[in-house]
Amino acid sequence: MSRMRVRDLAWTGALVAAACASPGAGVPQDRTAALRLEPPSRDYLVFAASEATDEIVLIRFGPEGARVERRHYTGFNPAEPDGPHGLAVAPDGRHYYVTTAHGTPNGYLWKYSAEDDGLVGRVELGLFPASLQISPDGFWAYVVNFNLHGDMVPSSVSIVSTNEMLEVARLTTCAMPHGSRLDPTGARHYSVCMMDEMLVEIDARGFQVVRHFMLTEGQEHGMAGAPRSHAMGGGGGAALHADQCARRSGKGLSS
Repeated sequence: MSRMRVRDLAWTGALVAAACASPGAGVPQDRTAALRLEPPSRDYLVFAASEATDEIVLIRFGPEGARVERRHYTGFNPAEPDGPHGLAVAPDGRHYYVTTAHGTPNGYLWKYSAEDDGLVGRVELGLFPASLQISPDGFWAYVVNFNLHGDMVPSSVSIVSTNEMLEVARLTTCAMPHGSRLDPTGARHYSVCMMDEMLVEIDARGFQVVRHFMLTEGQEHGMAGAPRSHAMGGGGGAALHADQCARRSGKGLSS
């Protein structure tokens, strides 16, 4: 298997579910024809990780159905799950990357060969590395440090050089950042903040936070630079932003 064609797991999972569902179950008869899917004419290969068992599997989905092609385990700890959380494949299909969230205390980003699951390298990141994406040129990985079990303090996004598996920047963003997406050009990176109701934009080439957007319903707006919650050194960033938003609407929290 010299080159893999990898497709989105969610799409494939939905396709498998639709193909295996009983025709017409809970669907009007006149719509069942639209739900009957023909099997694909080619094979698709999808990597999936199990956070509970530290297992990574390669699934083949094609004309003969779906099956597990191979499997292996990731992580250090033989007694507790290391918790593979994020998984991304390099644009050229030669390598894939997995974050393990449970560390002592920090987690890791792992680089594997897509050919045979051989370990190529790893790097220690922050607290609970989670979602990640690889840049379009394959040279950079952008990983959010979710910090699920820590205090409600601003966490970060790690930027890793994938050739050397070296963390070259760690940018403070907000409390419990999650999701990791680049625009199609690879120039801008976006993550959301689970506890701060905001989206953070990073200059992916300049390695700096350039804007953040408040997402509170009815008070949506954007601001230049990094969230001010960093300067607070702890929880309360969300409250500060909420107060700012309320003041803009004439209803300050402290009034």
